[in-house]
Amino acid sequence: MTAVAKQTPAPAILSVADLAVGFARRDGGTAPAVRGVSFDLHRGEVLALVGESGCGKSATALALIGLLARTARVGGRVDFGGRNLLQLPEREWESIRGRRIAMIFQDPMSSLDPLYRIGDQIAEVLRQHLNLSPAALAARIRELLVLVGIPDPDLRLRQYPHQLSGGQRQRVVIAMALACDPEIIIADEPTTALDVTIQAQIIDLLSQLNRRIGMAMIFISHDLGVVSRIAHRVAVMYAGQLVESGPCERVLQAPAHPYTRGLLASVPAAGMAPKTPLQAIPGMVPDMARLPPGCAFRNRCAQAHDVCQTPPPLETHTPGRAARCWLAAQESRI
Repeated sequence: MTAVAKQTPAPAILSVADLAVGFARRDGGTAPAVRGVSFDLHRGEVLALVGESGCGKSATALALIGLLARTARVGGRVDFGGRNLLQLPEREWESIRGRRIAMIFQDPMSSLDPLYRIGDQIAEVLRQHLNLSPAALAARIRELLVLVGIPDPDLRLRQYPHQLSGGQRQRVVIAMALACDPEIIIADEPTTALDVTIQAQIIDLLSQLNRRIGMAMIFISHDLGVVSRIAHRVAVMYAGQLVESGPCERVLQAPAHPYTRGLLASVPAAGMAPKTPLQAIPGMVPDMARLPPGCAFRNRCAQAHDVCQTPPPLETHTPGRAARCWLAAQESRI
């Protein structure tokens, strides 16, 4: 895997501190989904949140854009533009969501209304946030379709979603996210519903847009092969917590946490012989309502020891890198 070229960090545009998300249980308790997550996102940077399904990635993203259910219990801080987003009433979110922070969802068919033409759906986003004349509105819609690489935009904007391929529909969703020139885009597994060839095209498109426009992006994925092509930094999540973070190239080449190593071992390598079995991480992601004591990964980790019955902190072991693992802490002192 070839990592994205190293990028010099710019000032943080978004700061997440001790973010916690929980959902009510039938017995009156709370099932945690995100537990004390902290990170900064810098201007022009692509930060990847990585982990298996159920690790808290999407719950983190929905908290950042204010789309969690009203019954969700949210704590911590999300600082953006001098305000804590977690304290905003819904009416104030309307000036931020879609305008300054936009989201790309993983299934384009659930993001597009099958009853409305493509051009009308993009126009709705623009009308919500910008006061454009009819001529300027039409020009902007066409400009966006060209920007995301949709051929014959004058024809496509008059078509319905079912008349476009899966890749074209996802490009339309990306165009809608870019419509108001947001400062941050959250891409929640935007290639999951696409075949491998189209996945590569969408990743290349997002990478080009990041370089050309300079937008900051949080890219959510379970696929480290995809992440290596677009991310500058990686934050690995497990059981609602960050377990490792650092520059993409360094994390992928020398992972510090056993969970990150397991994720990498499960990715097919270039030149691998046909039918070669992949290494799987044993067991399943733990039930968040019944987390094991100590390290949440302990029951799946071949390197677990008695000390792992005590919860490890997320510690910085080398500049710019951190891991939540007693083994990583011990190795850093050798």
